[in-house]
Amino acid sequence: MNNKMNSLPSISVVITTYQRPEYLQSALSCVLAQSAQASEIIVVNDSPSDDYTSCDELVNLSNAKLISTDGSKGANHARNTGANVASGDVIAFLDDDDIWLPEYLSKVVQAYAEDRKVVATLCGKRIMERQHIEKVNSEGFLTKAELQKGNTYCGVSGFTAKKEYLKQIPFDEELKNAQDWDIYIRFFQSGMCVKNISLPLYLYRTEVNSGITKSTQIIQPTQALYRLDAALKHRAWLGEEAFRERIISQTLTNLMGKKYKLSWVKVCAEFIGWKSTVSALFRKFRPSKKVSK
Repeated sequence: MNNKMNSLPSISVVITTYQRPEYLQSALSCVLAQSAQASEIIVVNDSPSDDYTSCDELVNLSNAKLISTDGSKGANHARNTGANVASGDVIAFLDDDDIWLPEYLSKVVQAYAEDRKVVATLCGKRIMERQHIEKVNSEGFLTKAELQKGNTYCGVSGFTAKKEYLKQIPFDEELKNAQDWDIYIRFFQSGMCVKNISLPLYLYRTEVNSGITKSTQIIQPTQALYRLDAALKHRAWLGEEAFRERIISQTLTNLMGKKYKLSWVKVCAEFIGWKSTVSALFRKFRPSKKVSK
């Protein structure tokens, strides 16, 4: 670390929202409550036909730029849209259903100021509904070993990057799932220095009816094959062992809570074979050994 801090970067906040004006109000409030203030706030509304008038007061108070997409084109299109018009040195992304803790931006600014090689940052999170549960990766930087396990770091609400590098590596608008994991892999593949701040700095909301996790519990797996696209995209880089584990994670996790259990098992087998699938099921559901007294 340099003894002398580098100049502090300016921060543009990009908030993406879709059919959730009540959540957008919370997101705007948490940005205004930051101990380090952003230079600008950009709200990208991917559901422009919905009524967001309840947010007008906070939008005006925060002097936010409000952009509406041309129809619903997905979160990644909204993120890229915001990034393209941002003027700050660093862009910090926030999904409308998540909430930054007050020290989030100050920790981000500190990470960039302390090491000029850092081009992006990640951080840990708390589960909003159970704030005593923290998910924090202890690694100081993004590593291949961790990425091969899946996304062990954070969602997009814990991701920031310098604008010049986001121009080179934008979000993949073809992906509907694992967009965060995908862009982290591509930053790593390009040899970029991504700092992981090993602190829980935002609240991640899990009980969202329109969220991906909720939807996969009730729909046919053939409607959710998009969940495998990122793994298929990076299959060669992951290696076969890590690829198999990713498919298992995306198809068999929370299997007992899913409606079409057998169909999910069949999808898993289609990609990694029955032998690996049965082995994975055995690992997940084998009875635990009782400890003798």
